[in-house]
Amino acid sequence: MHKKHLSMTNTFLIICGVILVLAAVWTLGSWLVVRTIEQPKYTVIEKTQNYEIREYAPSIVAEVEVSGSRNESLNQGFRLLAGYIF
Repeated sequence: MHKKHLSMTNTFLIICGVILVLAAVWTLGSWLVVRTIEQPKYTVIEKTQNYEIREYAPSIVAEVEVSGSRNESLNQGFRLLAGYIF
């Protein structure tokens, strides 16, 4: 009985270790993806402790307006924009 309890404890610790490693890899990967997302260029016009006023460089934006439920709208909007891009 003692060996079975020890084996279950070892299995539990291994599973917890794997989960922690996967969580760390997921967090690092997410952080790296966010850092590589292109951001529009801007100049800070005024900065205070609570906010900053920025002037953005000209940019081109594609957007659509759709109606319906959230899921339907997201799907329809994505398809329209993907069709425009591709």
